[in-house]
Amino acid sequence: MDQYDIHVNLVMEFLKTNGYSASVISAHRICYKELRRYLASTHTSYTLSESLAWLENNQNAWTYRMYTSRRLCIYQLEDVYISGTVSPDHLGPHASAYTMLIPELQEELDDFINNDQHVYGDGRYRISCSRFLYYLQKRAITSISQLNYELLLDFHADDYHRSSKSKDVYEDQIRVFLRYCSSKGLCSDGLAIALNKLMIPQIVSLNDNSIITGTENQQKITLSEIDRFLESLSTKKYGLSVMKYSRHILSLLYIFLDMHHLGIKCPTSEWFFPGKYPEQHIPKTSVDRKFNEFWNATELSKQTDKKPTVHSLRHAYVTKRMNLWMKSDTDLKVMMPYLSQYLGHKGPVETYYYYHQVQEIFETIRRKDKISSRVIPEVRYEKD
Repeated sequence: MDQYDIHVNLVMEFLKTNGYSASVISAHRICYKELRRYLASTHTSYTLSESLAWLENNQNAWTYRMYTSRRLCIYQLEDVYISGTVSPDHLGPHASAYTMLIPELQEELDDFINNDQHVYGDGRYRISCSRFLYYLQKRAITSISQLNYELLLDFHADDYHRSSKSKDVYEDQIRVFLRYCSSKGLCSDGLAIALNKLMIPQIVSLNDNSIITGTENQQKITLSEIDRFLESLSTKKYGLSVMKYSRHILSLLYIFLDMHHLGIKCPTSEWFFPGKYPEQHIPKTSVDRKFNEFWNATELSKQTDKKPTVHSLRHAYVTKRMNLWMKSDTDLKVMMPYLSQYLGHKGPVETYYYYHQVQEIFETIRRKDKISSRVIPEVRYEKD
């Protein structure tokens, strides 16, 4: 029973530290003493199910108030067994998480409850967000503006619920609160995105000193820019799965950059590959020399006399892309203008030059052709 006594003492210390009345503390002490006596008489260790069974067996012998009071005592003890402290859900009818908040956090929560049109009058948001803010308060947070990703991820890991569905509902409501706070400039947009059980396992955080922050020529990405980019993808005939995956990856990138106070470095040259001087591009001779160096380092270079060039990469990409489009029944008339612009051609006519060089094109045409066999039927060849 040593572990039982240790956890009971933790509950009693919690009650004293948080200013519970002497009568409440006395009721807890009596409850835990009687429960201990029951466990000892039945030679069983403490479990929630065993404690609730004791509770139900004595329900008819107690008043309703005594029954509900002792039920709360048991759940508070269970909280301590699980997480080491009493959950905000089990503070008691006269000590909700909201009443335990400091005035500064209460004011920020009240502003959200009273002014967000989607939650006005919905008491569920006050309960879930009070639970969240009370967790932060115990970690010396006095304003939502002090919230960072580390604290947010700790909350997700520490916030215990009896079912994953309950946890999802609470976090969904907290995300609404975080979005409201970010709209007021109190916290980052990324915090609301990060509080998601599907996102959290994939968030990348670097804890070493290799990241250099605050450098010049860096521009912070905004969520509105990501939304505009995704909208432009939708106009390019990309499928829903690609759009969904792109949003997920870009959200993870946004969180990574925001978490480490990074931005995207703005180019100082109009050239994608600037040369020694920013106003000039890298010379073709330098590109060819480096390409040949890499090619000669491969095993394939020792097995063939044919030597590719840098342009071979461009050629291979175009033919491969066109072949994939044809295999997937993508309309070339729709896609070729985009490919032509990407290549820097004057128009699709120049791009169609690659068409006859697609190696698999004849196999694709044969597979899709359903007419020629009727126009020119196959005949049996007979030897004399």
